[in-house]
Amino acid sequence: IWLGTGEAYKIVISAVTAVFPIVISTFAGIREVDSGLIKAAKDLGASMRQIQIKIVVPAALPAIFSGLQLGMGVTIILVVAAEMIGGSSDSGMGYLLVHAGQVMETEKVFAGLIALAVFGAVITNIQRRIDYLIAPWMEKKH
Repeated sequence: IWLGTGEAYKIVISAVTAVFPIVISTFAGIREVDSGLIKAAKDLGASMRQIQIKIVVPAALPAIFSGLQLGMGVTIILVVAAEMIGGSSDSGMGYLLVHAGQVMETEKVFAGLIALAVFGAVITNIQRRIDYLIAPWMEKKH
């Protein structure tokens, strides 16, 4: 209501929907860090900052990346839904899907859905490659 149906609405919807999966996954990843590693680092004289940078962050990266991937997927879906709901402008994938569905242009609906699926697959593969570049010790998913 406060933001209307324009671009600000879509940006806020995408940001809010992406934050929660990322934060929850990050929190879970940090909680799952092996306490034995932290105790060993303390025994060897590591500072809290060193423990966080050298042990906690690398151990939590798989969970953080999973949260990013989940957040991106949910965001893409909700941005299209936001365009469907607030489709007052004559642009956007959500508007295309709704308008084509209303005038029975099923080929445009299927083309839009296929384009969204391809876009999602490309984004997911790009993120996996970036994840592997940042954290090569993680298991590479095919």
